[in-house]
Amino acid sequence: MRGFRAAGVALIAVIVVVPVQAEDSGNSCAKENDAAKRLLCYDGIFRNEIKTDPITEGTGKWRSQTDVSKIADTADHYAALQSEDKLSKRFGGTGYAQIHMRCKENKTSAYFTFADQFLSDIQNYGKITYRLDTDKAVTKGFNVSTDNTGLGLWSGGSAIPFLKSLEGHKQLVVRVTPFNQSAITVTFDIRGFDEAVKPIRSACKW
Repeated sequence: MRGFRAAGVALIAVIVVVPVQAEDSGNSCAKENDAAKRLLCYDGIFRNEIKTDPITEGTGKWRSQTDVSKIADTADHYAALQSEDKLSKRFGGTGYAQIHMRCKENKTSAYFTFADQFLSDIQNYGKITYRLDTDKAVTKGFNVSTDNTGLGLWSGGSAIPFLKSLEGHKQLVVRVTPFNQSAITVTFDIRGFDEAVKPIRSACKW
């Protein structure tokens, strides 16, 4: 099943200095209606102005947001996390991979983006290999988003078991192959997941 349009989001622990230009741009981000796009906008502005401290409790580096659906009047919950490593972007520069999870209009989904790399789910390109801590690596098929920038599990039946498998773990290593490119391997510090996922679990009742 084809997914919703994928959009990224940054994960941070401590914001330190925000220049005037970033503040002005931040105001423009606030006008964005789509929650995932709004968080991506903020990420692009503030990523260079932040640093992370050691994670000890709470939601760790996960960043969350809640919006109200204009269609269903539901409280839609979003959470996302950036990779520890930078990637080369498709058209130059660098960015971060991101893992996203959400309960939107009572439907759970989870997806990855990889610094705007062009993704596909044909000819095995949709397969992601991932490893949690020292567990054995698992390879799973994901479906590409409509804009070819994300690979996701777009139904609760596939997303919920995957998200549950992250519980109690500290590190997620992911390998994916963008279309006609070499494989990419990234690491996520997923500490705090158990807390970050609670609003999503509660809203989607799982």
